[in-house]
Amino acid sequence: GGVYIQYSSPKFTNCVFTANKAKYGGAIACRTAAPIFENCTFIANTAFVEGGAIKSEAAANPRIRNCRFENNSASERGGGIHFFNASASAVGCKFISNSAVNPGYGGALFCYSSSPYFEDCVFYLNSGADGGGIYCAERASPRFQNCTLVQNRSNDIEGASGLSCNSGSLPYIDYCIIAYGEDGQAVGINDPNNIPTFTGCCIFGNEGGDWVGLISEQQTLRNNLADDPLFCDEPVTDDARLDADSPCWPDNNPSGKQIGAFVSNCDSP
Repeated sequence: GGVYIQYSSPKFTNCVFTANKAKYGGAIACRTAAPIFENCTFIANTAFVEGGAIKSEAAANPRIRNCRFENNSASERGGGIHFFNASASAVGCKFISNSAVNPGYGGALFCYSSSPYFEDCVFYLNSGADGGGIYCAERASPRFQNCTLVQNRSNDIEGASGLSCNSGSLPYIDYCIIAYGEDGQAVGINDPNNIPTFTGCCIFGNEGGDWVGLISEQQTLRNNLADDPLFCDEPVTDDARLDADSPCWPDNNPSGKQIGAFVSNCDSP
């Protein structure tokens, strides 16, 4: 739609991609490439199949830092980003109000047979029939470190509002918050071989349940929590600021580590 990248490593800084459209990768399609995106904004891009803002495949390795993905959509999978056999990283990014609509898998992110790394990212108000925030399939093994998933929505009552794991996927979720998901449980798993590993995570207030189903036993393991994260704002905003008494501050939880992304207190601007 906007840019096609192959066999190259371009760098995009302070760019805005808006209202682009394509069948795959509304703003960016990359294949066997290693582009860098820093301080970029992706708004209202559309994919008629996969990857509303970005579609990355065939061993592509995009590096994404401090970018904002907002109001992007895909008709089928990955309203914000679709990774297919890709190794990528995203640090300090926000995914806001992205959607996958028909059938709707992975409102912000669809990860297929890929192992991307996400750190200090916020997933807020994204929606899809399953995996309102994130959907993992076909042996995907992403890692999420200090991320916050809040108020994402499943449009199917049997779907997961936060994270859905399928077809042998084994994500690693470290020091993350999954909170206040709508119309679905926090984490959905279709097979006992798909159970993600949670370490130091806080899961709370999701309409369909928090530590339920195949992840229930992990609630009491590896310093995981089922406590109110105590966000400052009501309703919660994409800043996801935390009250001073929040269990997600290092001094207030047994792991002694920060839980969630962009951790700042109620006095922060």
